[in-house]
Amino acid sequence: MSAPSETSQPIPSTSNTMPAVTPNKPPHVLIAGAGLAGLFLGILLERAEIPYEIFERSAEPRPLGAIMCLSPNILPAFEQLGLLDELLSFSKPCSSVAMLTDKLEPIGKTTPDSTDLIGYDRVLFARPELQDMLLKKTPLNKIHLSKKIVTFDQDQDGITVTFDDNTTARGDILVGADGAHSAV
Repeated sequence: MSAPSETSQPIPSTSNTMPAVTPNKPPHVLIAGAGLAGLFLGILLERAEIPYEIFERSAEPRPLGAIMCLSPNILPAFEQLGLLDELLSFSKPCSSVAMLTDKLEPIGKTTPDSTDLIGYDRVLFARPELQDMLLKKTPLNKIHLSKKIVTFDQDQDGITVTFDDNTTARGDILVGADGAHSAV
């Protein structure tokens, strides 16, 4: 058996499901859901100058949920995006957390003083406050409301999503960030 020569050509793909790669052109990203994940991804893409659109099934953003905790591992991303100071303005530090069984028996706890180890502390806040902050940082023209995705089709040139109002959108990548009842 001989080694492949340097002039050998790669074997072409026979799959028709992967979008064609266009050099020097960023992909157009379609995001299903204007919750925390969809909005955070939108902000990241905005900063990277990658085109995107967010499709939210509700007629208006609904800030749902109660208290939430972010661990120190995500906070550097907030800092790099210039969002950490605003997040901290409505957050409370959480230096330790006890984990209990359903019978309130201790089963674990987090390490206190994570600031000394990691540089950040866990933070607690009301989830609607974070969603409101992320909404304010996302250009409104990138968020499309009342757009529930019912199907999507991928072909050689990208992906097409169809909404419950029979309209469509076309892009290169589809990201599902619209919860447990997602069509994506």
